[in-house]
Amino acid sequence: MGYDEKTADRLRRILSGRGDVVEKKMVGGLSFMVDGTLCCGVADRSLVVRLGEAARKRALAQPHVRPMTLGGRPLKAFILVDPEGYRTAAALARWVRKGLADLPFGRVVAAFARDTQVTRGGKGFGSTGLKVNGKLFAMVSPRTGQFVAKLPKPRVDALVKARKGEYFDPGHGRKMKEWVAVGRAGPDWVALAKEARRFVGEGGR
Repeated sequence: MGYDEKTADRLRRILSGRGDVVEKKMVGGLSFMVDGTLCCGVADRSLVVRLGEAARKRALAQPHVRPMTLGGRPLKAFILVDPEGYRTAAALARWVRKGLADLPFGRVVAAFARDTQVTRGGKGFGSTGLKVNGKLFAMVSPRTGQFVAKLPKPRVDALVKARKGEYFDPGHGRKMKEWVAVGRAGPDWVALAKEARRFVGEGGR
């Protein structure tokens, strides 16, 4: 199965402001990986969107939306939206936002939506991370896809000792002892991000 290049270009424009997007040919078409997770894509002329269980049930009740199947079996995390369902720019953008909101780091970002001291973006390895008063406190590693948070060293040591995380290595072989890296099966990302926000916001460094 191929994919509609015009729809792919529309998705590229919507996601163009992010620095964590990777395109991959998979799932029968073209997929867009965001923060290391497949977020959305296009298969033939249908839009592919990754959603959580509750959001998927709500989406399937809408017109022009159907389950995505593989080998005759529905994929629990994905839906297909027919062209009529994403015809306008606003409709396509809404579907992409739904996919982004269900990503693990998307939930972290949403948790700070009303925090006026928290901003996103910057330079270097934290270009897509979260900052409080201009200081980075949480991000997703572009190298490993792990969630990374800045915490007091004793807290990081405890998480590492309990095998719930590891010292963050940005890629040059030198581990950063006040930064913990955890996978999707590790501690809750939102809870760790809130810890990190308090630590960094109160002057932790």
